[in-house]
Amino acid sequence: MSARGAARRRAASRVIEHRSIEPLLRSSEQLRGDWLQSALSTAPADVAAAESAITDLYRLVGRGRPEFVWAPSPGAAVDVVADLGLVGADPLKSSERARVPALVAELITGSHKGMKARIRRRASYDPFPKQTPYHPFDPYFLPADSVPAESDVFTVLRSAVWDSMRTTLLDGVVAPIRRMRPPPTGVITWYGQHEAYRIAYFDIVRRLGLVRYADADDSLLDLQIALARVCGWWWAFDDVCVVSHRPVALHLEPAPGASSGERRLHHRDDPAIRFADDTTLFALHGTVVPEWVIREPTIDRIASEPNIEVRRSAIERLGWETFIARAELELLDRVPDPGNPGALLELYATPDDWCPRSRILLAVNGSVERDGTRRRYGLNVPAWAESALDAAGWTYGLPGPAYAQLARRT
Repeated sequence: MSARGAARRRAASRVIEHRSIEPLLRSSEQLRGDWLQSALSTAPADVAAAESAITDLYRLVGRGRPEFVWAPSPGAAVDVVADLGLVGADPLKSSERARVPALVAELITGSHKGMKARIRRRASYDPFPKQTPYHPFDPYFLPADSVPAESDVFTVLRSAVWDSMRTTLLDGVVAPIRRMRPPPTGVITWYGQHEAYRIAYFDIVRRLGLVRYADADDSLLDLQIALARVCGWWWAFDDVCVVSHRPVALHLEPAPGASSGERRLHHRDDPAIRFADDTTLFALHGTVVPEWVIREPTIDRIASEPNIEVRRSAIERLGWETFIARAELELLDRVPDPGNPGALLELYATPDDWCPRSRILLAVNGSVERDGTRRRYGLNVPAWAESALDAAGWTYGLPGPAYAQLARRT
C-alpha cells in the first residue's frame, strides 16, 4: 500500500473509529424520519429564513439580494414568472453564462458532484463489514429486497435515504404538482422542501461522521438544508426570486411493498394536495384523478373515461360489485383461482362503447391488507381472453394452462 493510501485509511479511521454498521443505520432512521417530516410539512413557510438562505446563495454567485415575490402555490408562481416576462431561452444553454439561474445551478450541482466524489473515495476503503443483517427502517427486511447482501454502509444509506425519499417526493409529489400547471420551458425550478431526498442523504452521511466534505461544500450544504426546511418551490432570476408557499394539505399513504417507508398520494374523500389559493389535486392510491372520481363517480363518466388508470380508480371508488351490477356487465367465466386457494377469478365483458375494448378480470389479492382483509381488484385484460385462467395467465406472461399449475401467487 502506498504511503498516501495508508494516510487516507488512518484519516478514515479517525472519522469513523471502526464502529459497527448497525448502530450507524439505527441512528440514520431517526434522521431520515426527521427529514421526511420536513419534506412533507404543510406548516407555513418561514419567509425570513427562506429569503436569508436564498440571498446567501445569490451572494455566492456574486449577486446582491434579489427582490422576492411570494406566491400561494407553484401554479401561481408560474403565472408570476410569465407575467414578469422572465420566461426565455434555457439559461443552461445560453451563451450569457453570467445569468443567475445558470450560476446557481452550476454552484449546487458542482457541489453535489464534489460530495459524491468524496463519498465514492470513502466507500472504496470502507472498514465496515460488507453485510446488511437487517434493514434500518423495516424489521422484516431481507437484503435481497432492496440492495445486495454484500453492501457497504453507503450503498445501504443510498437505498434507504436517497432512493426511498426520491420515490416519495419526486415521483409521488413533485410529478403530480407539475401536472397541475406545466412549468414554462427554459426556466429552472428548484423544489425547496421536495429537494430533501438528496440533501438528506448528504446531511445524514455527514452527521454520522462517515465523510468530511470540503469547507465550501459544507457551507453550501448548510444553506440548502436551511432552505429545504422552510419553503416550497422557488425560481431564481437575475434580480427577482419567485418563491412558492408550501401546500396547506398533503395526504399520503404507505406504498405497497415499501421497504424504506415510501409513500404515495392518497385521500379517499378530499384533495390529496391543496394550496392556499385552493389549487387542488385529487389522488387515489397514487393515481392522480379528476375531482368527479372522488366526488361523484358514475357509470356514464366511467364508461366515457379514456384513461384506463383513472377508470380503474373510479370503479374502485364506486366498488367493483356496485359497478358490475349497475353497468350490467356480462359474466363470461368464473373459476377457482389456482394461485390463490379459496378465491375466485371472474372474467367480465366490458361495455361496447368502452375504448379501447378490453375485458375485466376480477380477482382477490394474494396478500393480506393491513386490516386483515384481502382486497378484490379488477384488471383490464385483452379482449381476446376467453377464460378467466387465460386472463390471469396473461397478467403473469403465461398461458392459461401454465397459470393453472401455480402453487400460489402474491
